[in-house]
Amino acid sequence: MARKLSACGVLFRSPGKSDTVYVMATIVVRYPDGRELGRVLDRDVLAFGKADGNDLVLNARGVSREHGRFLRDCDGRWWIEDRDSSNGTIVQGRLIKKRCLEDGDVIVVGQVQIVFAADQPELPFGRGSAISFSDAPETPGSTVARQASDLMVRDSARLSALYEFARRLMGRHDVSGLVDEASATLISALHAQRVVFGLTCDPEHESDRVLVRPAGAAAAEVMISRSVLRRTIAGQQAVLIADTSADLDARQYESVIAGGIRSVLCVPMVRDDEVIGFIYTDNRLHGRAYIESDLEFACAIGAMVATAVENARLIEAKMVKQRLEAELAGARRVQQAILPSVWPRLDGWDIYGAHFTCREVGGDYYDAIVAEDGHLWLLMADVSGKGAPAALLASRMHAMTQGLLERCDSPGQLLTSLNDLLLRRSLEGLFVTCQVVRLSPDTGDGLIASAGHPYPMYIGSGGDARSWCVDNGCPLGILHGTVYGETSCTFPTGEGAILLYTDGATEAFGGNLEQFGEERLLAAAASCAGYTARKVVENVRREVETFCAGRPPSDDFTLLACRRVAAGGK
Repeated sequence: MARKLSACGVLFRSPGKSDTVYVMATIVVRYPDGRELGRVLDRDVLAFGKADGNDLVLNARGVSREHGRFLRDCDGRWWIEDRDSSNGTIVQGRLIKKRCLEDGDVIVVGQVQIVFAADQPELPFGRGSAISFSDAPETPGSTVARQASDLMVRDSARLSALYEFARRLMGRHDVSGLVDEASATLISALHAQRVVFGLTCDPEHESDRVLVRPAGAAAAEVMISRSVLRRTIAGQQAVLIADTSADLDARQYESVIAGGIRSVLCVPMVRDDEVIGFIYTDNRLHGRAYIESDLEFACAIGAMVATAVENARLIEAKMVKQRLEAELAGARRVQQAILPSVWPRLDGWDIYGAHFTCREVGGDYYDAIVAEDGHLWLLMADVSGKGAPAALLASRMHAMTQGLLERCDSPGQLLTSLNDLLLRRSLEGLFVTCQVVRLSPDTGDGLIASAGHPYPMYIGSGGDARSWCVDNGCPLGILHGTVYGETSCTFPTGEGAILLYTDGATEAFGGNLEQFGEERLLAAAASCAGYTARKVVENVRREVETFCAGRPPSDDFTLLACRRVAAGGK
């Protein structure tokens, strides 16, 4: 993945006398299919929406053509503004028109989730201290610039030092430890008092880092010429300023002269023709001036560190992946334990459900519960998003439902209570569609309440299937104070079944990228007249998987069938 180093645009200078280095504000866009895209907010106004003319094009359901804008005010604060979009913009679970953003805010735009990261100081060097950058160009004088790949170490003592350094690197697999080893070698060989390492990182997952060694060195005393750093990074050149008194205009570089800096070295760290960082060091007036052999040595160190850092990152990534896989396997076991495996046995009723995930864990929750008063409750919930965050919220839904069920008299009251509980704590941009059915097993009469969930389907004994249109409210976890209505339903005295499902079934993609859709689901359900509840679920699942023709599922889907059995039936 392409990277950008700080001096090339990921960092900016704060206004004022000192050029404190800050990381620009960023956003991470998370799509429903699990894709993530990082973006630096590198302009004062950034428009987003579905239309191609936007600075940030969001191609997802629920996003308007010109949905909204990110705005930076004169004080450097970032705002988000909704541009009269059809579905609105949600920040931290609240619909907004315009809002000042804070670090970590989660924005929901249709089915897209955007996480905002505010401007941050690059390093916590301490109060009032940071590395500074100078914009004035270096003058010819004693400046030497060479392509890093052309420099070779010829001194035997330095070669021995490089061999010893390489030997020590073999035992280090952490980036900070590699930097410690490199700085110790450079400080010893070049008699430097401090060394600055700049490391690029994958912008979608981590900000660039600047490290000063030894750890106790005063970062506030370090000034790096932007033109030197730009030449080092963009041109992959190693730069030596042998004598600052010859190269620097004291009137423009007062702080450099006052700091007693005599010589400067700045070399790129290159891996596979890609700059992954830089090494900077300077020497004081009382020390010796750097020479070209010092530049050669620093370049060799930079090349070795670049390779070692990339290897360390690969090892770290592999370890993180293994740990995540183990954690997800454990989470899957926990989720399977939460979801029902034994269904209620009621005279005249047959119940069965199944859950199919597109990842290790899913965000669907379903259940069938017989309350103490004898009513049968059917529940189906679908958390926005996928993977571990959705699975955690689905587990919360399970826990909250179990605690509320005996205290609620109707499906609408249960949804209202669930919505209130979800909004008491941050959902990090997630919301839940949910459907609740309460049936009286003796009469077949029931109530249905829905929070943005697809309509349930009724399968008649004569081979007909239809959607039951119900009062459908706002998804859970979006609007405070939402009250959910209810729709009455009645099972005929003969055989018939109700099918609850999540939209992963209707939105499953076939080989031609066409969705399965509600009509195909109705047809699949109609073919199940007279089937047991288990056979209804298995048959519908088979129809969906046949339609997908081996294409991996893009979303979780869950099916729950409840069938009324005629007298003498099975």
